[in-house]
Amino acid sequence: MKKVLVVDDDRAVPRMVERAISDLDVEFLSAGDAEQGLKAIQTHGPDVLVLDIMLPGASGIELAREIRSLDAKLPVIFIT
Repeated sequence: MKKVLVVDDDRAVPRMVERAISDLDVEFLSAGDAEQGLKAIQTHGPDVLVLDIMLPGASGIELAREIRSLDAKLPVIFIT
């Protein structure tokens, strides 16, 4: 089963994405900040990442740079 990870500090956004993909055969994961997102990537190995640009503690751009060192092929969809 494919996995989708949403990293966003606004709780409404992950819920909205989860509802939008609920008919698909995918596992939904979410994280509220960059640190949790990085841990989720390391632990769960998502197939797609939906990433907020404005996160507490670190920007989504900074997180994307870190992610590239872990998985250079992970598709990232930026949202704001």
